[in-house]
Amino acid sequence: MNRHGMDESSQRSSLSTNDAQLPPSLRTGKGVGFLRACYWIGAVADLLATVPLLFPEVAKAMFGLQVAPDGSANLYASRVAASLMLGWTALLVWGSFKPVERRGVILLTLVPVLAGLLPASVLAVQSGFIDVMHMLPLWIFYAVVIPLYLTAYRVASGKE
Repeated sequence: MNRHGMDESSQRSSLSTNDAQLPPSLRTGKGVGFLRACYWIGAVADLLATVPLLFPEVAKAMFGLQVAPDGSANLYASRVAASLMLGWTALLVWGSFKPVERRGVILLTLVPVLAGLLPASVLAVQSGFIDVMHMLPLWIFYAVVIPLYLTAYRVASGKE
């Protein structure tokens, strides 16, 4: 008996049943590793994104702002955003433990999260609040992570 109360033959039977239900690319383990990596890339990025939200001087340096966004209203909004960002970080970590079953987290990360962050960044540049060169690294990240997450969702859904 293992720690879950299953004998070895039942456990093997359970694993083979679960494996048979997985898309072909996920049966080897490489696909699951890819999915987990996608979750962790998002989790690390979100964790890093909380830093400028919590520390106005970091935001000022990171985005080339002339004035640090340190007014009471800005601090409140940034701290609310930081708590949401940390919550999403935890959600991505949670999703990584069962990447196929929790593939909806990837879909929700694409829409509304990334689908909202991308136009917000464009509007920040268009308004003159942030210079294009300071936003460019974030846009490059989006250009990599959006197709990556689309692929991850397709793989997890068995449509690869």
